[in-house]
Amino acid sequence: MGDNERLAREILEKVCETDEIFEDYEMDLVDEGFIDSFALLSVILEIEKRTGLKLQPTDIKKEDISSINSLIKFLENNR
Repeated sequence: MGDNERLAREILEKVCETDEIFEDYEMDLVDEGFIDSFALLSVILEIEKRTGLKLQPTDIKKEDISSINSLIKFLENNR
């Protein structure tokens, strides 16, 4: 498991408060009700805290965290 995958898993497990999300890395976490607008802000704060990146709410969209794979890709492109 790479660093971005580990980080994505840790952040999403904390924000979603479940490990059910790991059953399918392509599961749409928004459609399944695991992520809402408040969770999006929590993800941004966790990314900033763990990586030192400074993000604005407009820097990350729901599509960027709609699945574990999409957050991994976002982290790969922005770290």
